[in-house]
Amino acid sequence: MLICDEFLMLNLPKTGSSFARSAIKEVFRQRSSKLNRVLYNLRIKEPPLKEYLTHNLYIPGRRKGQHGTYIQIPEKYRDKDLVSVVRNPFTKFISGYEYQFWVKRPPLPKALIESEFPSFPNLSLDQFVDFSMKAADLRSNSTNKMRLGMQTLQFIQMFFKEPSRVIANIDEAYLSSDKKYRSDMADVTLLRQEYLRHDLCEFLKHKGFSEEELNIIKNYRDVNRTKRKATHRSIVWTQKALDFVKINEGFLLKILEDKGYTYNVPDVGSATR
Repeated sequence: MLICDEFLMLNLPKTGSSFARSAIKEVFRQRSSKLNRVLYNLRIKEPPLKEYLTHNLYIPGRRKGQHGTYIQIPEKYRDKDLVSVVRNPFTKFISGYEYQFWVKRPPLPKALIESEFPSFPNLSLDQFVDFSMKAADLRSNSTNKMRLGMQTLQFIQMFFKEPSRVIANIDEAYLSSDKKYRSDMADVTLLRQEYLRHDLCEFLKHKGFSEEELNIIKNYRDVNRTKRKATHRSIVWTQKALDFVKINEGFLLKILEDKGYTYNVPDVGSATR
């Protein structure tokens, strides 16, 4: 997470947060004199922007990283305005399948993969649905009675005040209510990945950043854009994959719609590119 006087940024994985973090760091770098940058590096002077690294609460053994959650925010920073980035759950699901981070770092034990997914890592989109659901169950320590998808679990664990309690006790009434989740979720401004430069500039403008600093954001290079694994083909949506995102990620879609962000359901058989 990034912490400064004006706000605190939480970094939801695979949403464009790497760009936002890097661009904001560049704004603060250009604010500082060369002397101050030396003093910051020598820890003689406290920098105006800090990156607070934390352990991953849900994947044991990972080294400290930038994806800290709301419950990991130090108490002295809890009153800061929160901001983060979200992404269309449909495109995020397809992106997760295509870029295959799950091959490099499998979220399931080797024995389980060998017994239930013998063709791994060559999984079809429908097989990836089952693989993702197994990973979600493991991430929730088998408390995921409502079969929430991985994106929804990750969102709750990132932004809710008591995520474990919510996941363990969530039911149909909670999911269908327009209000129940609001008191459980932190007050956070959500920027859209598909309009990230614009949304980030608007947020920073309201925080008093100058037009010159906003231009740094507007003209900043792309960051951490992963190369496609298979540029020669398109991925075609299946009914099973669409139903999985619509239903198992339905609570996340509901929250995003409540924030004013509605994402249309792709057609069955439509190609992602």
